Amino acid sequence: MNIRTAISLATQSLKKSASPVLDAEVLLSFVLKKPKEFLYGHPDFKLSEIQDSKFRILIRKRANHWPVAYLTGHKEFFGLDLLVTKDVLVPRPETELLVELALERLKIRDLRFKNIVEVGTGSGNIIISLVIQSEARNLRFFATDTSAKALAVARRNARRHGVAKIKFLRGNLLAPVLQATIYNLRPILIVALPRRGEARPTERSFGRGGRLPAGEAGRPGEVAIPLRLRSGSKWHNHFDRTRSGTER
Repeated sequence: MNIRTAISLATQSLKKSASPVLDAEVLLSFVLKKPKEFLYGHPDFKLSEIQDSKFRILIRKRANHWPVAYLTGHKEFFGLDLLVTKDVLVPRPETELLVELALERLKIRDLRFKNIVEVGTGSGNIIISLVIQSEARNLRFFATDTSAKALAVARRNARRHGVAKIKFLRGNLLAPVLQATIYNLRPILIVALPRRGEARPTERSFGRGGRLPAGEAGRPGEVAIPLRLRSGSKWHNHFDRTRSGTER
């Protein structure tokens, strides 16, 4: 089977997806270990038996609503190539707005933030982006999560991008940071994406009879929460949106 045929057949199998062609191209590029441009320039390139088999398996999983990021193990966020596993939610493009808003607040001299805390860090996409993009050099960064596996993924992503100044702490919400009394936290900027429902997806979330992940097929499970900044307090909160499903 060549690339042209593989894309065509996969697109038919993924017709219920919001982006069947793109999904097929991303997964085939992953299998071939080639950029998408290679697919366009070599439509008659024949897949090996192993490549053919692996591609078919991935397409079946995607047809059963597995997120593409879980199948490839990668997701781009704020220009960073992040590792993603089923132990974390998939970073979504809209969340880049939260990073941009936090960066804007950090530039306001009157607020004089010294500490940045991300609650429920997951893959570490938000806090790592803030470290890399922030201009201030005297800031301290913290990230919390209740899942040890999620923190392991976040630490891997931090090392992957040469970020060493984040203190990763296991625990619920701000508890692990507040319990560490050696830190003088105020003033502090808290960045979080609160959500309802199941905190971590499992294979059952996108198995037979499941639904497409949030962000596809009409974004199921999305609940809007107003973005807020308590300017009269030393505690500043940026909240994006509550979302169930597999994306953050």
